[in-house]
Amino acid sequence: MEDEEQSGLMVGLATKLHAALYNCMYHWKQTIAWLLLGLVLLIPLTYFRIISFSYPVFVNNQPLKKPVKVTNVNGTQLILGDGRSLNFEDIYFPIQPGDFVELEAQEDGTLYVYTSERRRYCSRAFGNPTVRIPLFKKEYKQNRKSVAAYAWINDEESAENSE
Repeated sequence: MEDEEQSGLMVGLATKLHAALYNCMYHWKQTIAWLLLGLVLLIPLTYFRIISFSYPVFVNNQPLKKPVKVTNVNGTQLILGDGRSLNFEDIYFPIQPGDFVELEAQEDGTLYVYTSERRRYCSRAFGNPTVRIPLFKKEYKQNRKSVAAYAWINDEESAENSE
């Protein structure tokens, strides 16, 4: 008995679908006009971020290419895991023991000390759409490489050898 009800329901749905398709084909000019009107309305709605077809995914990434572990920070001295000791003047982001940094040498002998900084994403109403239909995935990198300090290498041994 249940099979007959289900098959009757399927036949009813197929009949309605066939009628809808026939109606669209019979009134093809109206169908095209409605599709064009929908497209004309959809373009400004997506441009002004009222509707969106993508959803954000935050990917945990490592922006540092050659990370070196910080073992100790003493005032203005930074001691790295590979034994190097750096002095720095200006620090822009706090560096703690256990953090990873990347060093980039400059022509004048100074070093840029980079750290991995977590990005902040804005959650303002303008940035987020009113209606979100999640069809397409949009990936955002969670961390970025940023300058933490300007430093130079301690050359106490080379200064002693030159005297």
